[in-house]
Amino acid sequence: LAGRHPDLVPSAADGATLRELARALPAPVPAPRLSETSSFSDQALTQTSLPGVFIRLGRLPGSAAGVRILARVDSSPHVVHAFSKQSRGESLWVHPLSGERILNSEGSPSHLTAERVIVAGRTELTGLDAATGEQRWRWRASGVRVLSLSGASGVTLATCESDAGLELIALDSQAGTPLWRRPIPRGFWGLPVCGEGRAVLLPQKALAQGRAQVLDLFTGSLALELDLGGRVIEGDVEGAWIEEGALILPRFPMSQSTGDCVIAFDLARGRRLWHVATDPEREFDSIARNGREVYLIFTAGSQPGLVQQLDTRLGAVRRIQGVSLERSDVPIGIQRHRVTQLDGPYLFLRSEDQGSRGTRLRAIQLPFGERWTYRLSIDPGEIYNAMPLPALSRSTVAFSYTEPRRSRGSKPMTSLLLVNRNNGTPQDTRLLAPMLGNADDLEFVMFDSAIAILGRDQLLFLSR
Repeated sequence: LAGRHPDLVPSAADGATLRELARALPAPVPAPRLSETSSFSDQALTQTSLPGVFIRLGRLPGSAAGVRILARVDSSPHVVHAFSKQSRGESLWVHPLSGERILNSEGSPSHLTAERVIVAGRTELTGLDAATGEQRWRWRASGVRVLSLSGASGVTLATCESDAGLELIALDSQAGTPLWRRPIPRGFWGLPVCGEGRAVLLPQKALAQGRAQVLDLFTGSLALELDLGGRVIEGDVEGAWIEEGALILPRFPMSQSTGDCVIAFDLARGRRLWHVATDPEREFDSIARNGREVYLIFTAGSQPGLVQQLDTRLGAVRRIQGVSLERSDVPIGIQRHRVTQLDGPYLFLRSEDQGSRGTRLRAIQLPFGERWTYRLSIDPGEIYNAMPLPALSRSTVAFSYTEPRRSRGSKPMTSLLLVNRNNGTPQDTRLLAPMLGNADDLEFVMFDSAIAILGRDQLLFLSR
């Protein structure tokens, strides 16, 4: 009811609106813990490896959900691989690109739909059949260089650069037919936020006067402008999304905000729907998303940090009970001042083990609270760099960490740790091959009965 009539004041509410009443509701009661059987039991794991440097292009949406798309980008030509969710290392299909190498830039080199895998080179786009890997179309740019891809609603947007500046070129995702092109005004970020038939350009510099442009995704015409109250930083742009007709915009520290950490704007009427104010006693660190669930992570300031669940319909927040972040607590795999997509309803923290030499790995089950703690007999200061985002299956969590050299001439050691998702009991620990690199070089992709590890010079599958 509060979602439909947020400003309604019930007669017995002492002047409070439904939105305010919803924000005051207590946190949900934790669900009972269910017994789970690990996909990664004590049985020996089978290894399958592919040499080369692989990048993750994404997961197919819709009816093809579960199919992961990777690409090898150190070979000639570059090769696109599709893996089904049942894969143990075998490809669903493989397509060597006959044209240019896949774009290597800060922007996204791909756009995936249920029927097309679209990859960008420096001056061309290639559309592959998502089911077979066969090439369905190719579009070659004229007089521009492709920087990144985005899109939604059957439209692929290429952000391009020429001597005249930046511009957007829209193509039909299915057929590769050009639809429209439009220059990006000076002072705007080149990465549009796409969804639900809209593309939003966000202000980067003072020249844009803090106003965003909302474009019709099918025609490229200007639908309206939004007054954001200031420019936005890179983390805001990369993390923004469109949901149920609203632009959800993070406002991380360093952006020109008015004391808010998240703001929602109505894309039909051009007005602000709701906002979440910053916490003066804590630092707004990052956002974690699990499907449609959104969580705000605040690290410790003058008060211990906390995690809040955000209701994006109302702008209401609820604190996750029993979760406190001390100054030594580090969210694992969560980039600071960024929005991170989770593999499942868990947030993991790395903490000092007070009173002993060791590191605690804490599992926070979202939105309920702390589930378990696993202790590593390694001092936090001895863990090299960052730990990657843990991989999560129905029964298993995979962590990786790198320890320092034990003697002169030796190399750092990188380990894979598998623990039970339900209770944190260990299942397997093993050293990884040096060619995979350090832990901060790794990226995990979880399949039904296997885990893929994208490393520095190898793609490794471990399956039972």
